Amino acid sequence: MSHQHGDTVRSSRTLRIWGWVGAAVALATSLVHLPMLGDNSWVVSIIVAAMLIGCAHCSVCLFRNPTVSAWVRTAAMGAIMIALHPVLMSAMGHGSGGSAMAGMDHSGMDMGGDMGAMHSMSSMQPWMTLMVVFAAAEIAVAVAALGVIALRKRAGAR
Repeated sequence: MSHQHGDTVRSSRTLRIWGWVGAAVALATSLVHLPMLGDNSWVVSIIVAAMLIGCAHCSVCLFRNPTVSAWVRTAAMGAIMIALHPVLMSAMGHGSGGSAMAGMDHSGMDMGGDMGAMHSMSSMQPWMTLMVVFAAAEIAVAVAALGVIALRKRAGAR
């Protein structure tokens, strides 16, 4: 697999280090998915396996050649994982009766629903919390790296 892309940024030491940091976070994100494989329905296991493979792929791309497209894919994968999290929690039957999203608005604030059904970070299993934290870290590192790349391109254009 070639990791040379049309949007390759001249790789300085700083950008390579950002790539290694991003690769480490993506690899950690991939590894925290392992406890979910096989413990739930086959649909959840397939979705989790796809996320695990996606994180591993991003890790390899960022380690070898941290391009703009690799960073965008990493941030998108992190956002998709965070967006799928409530769906997977609901499919796994967490929460008491009904949907894991009962009583919640889109920002995660309680809107008067049953407190037992409220889906919060404090009530999740620790590895599920780690998944969300690592996915958020992927997004944060990707956005920071894209900012560094944009600033370098802008400085080079002057």
